[in-house]
Amino acid sequence: AHSPLHPRVARRASREAYCGRMQFAGVHHVSLNVTDAAECTRFYVDVVGMTLRDDRPDFPFAGAWLQAGDQQVHLLEVADFAAPKGQHFALRVANLDAAKADLESKGVKVSDPKQLGDICRQSFFQDPTGNLIEINQPLSPGRAAATKAARKPQRPNPSAREARP
Repeated sequence: AHSPLHPRVARRASREAYCGRMQFAGVHHVSLNVTDAAECTRFYVDVVGMTLRDDRPDFPFAGAWLQAGDQQVHLLEVADFAAPKGQHFALRVANLDAAKADLESKGVKVSDPKQLGDICRQSFFQDPTGNLIEINQPLSPGRAAATKAARKPQRPNPSAREARP
């Protein structure tokens, strides 16, 4: 069976994640500090499309647990938090252009897509606290070439002009 992943990623994914004696099954959740948990919960649910979980324990601080595909994002309210520059997490999407258009239609400023070789296409946006979020469309090597070619400006074919009457 052909893997849709880049060959280097597929090789890594085919091996079990291993560090010392600990074996990983994947990432369970990522925690994000936010300045206003209610505002950020609305953003991640209503704008980004995550689902609010109802199994968060009654912690002594505001927050939320959200479902994002098979993983979770936990929001923790921290007064006077300033998002660190460059730190981010990525949300895998099937179609970067559609995801970007959806976010922009909801008033979110999203960076222009960039292609990283034949690995992925990516854009970035921020939540209301300023946390950086990447939307990432993995590419297979064949798809990467087709995507790159489709985005190149087309030059007129001089021989086609000469053939006209």
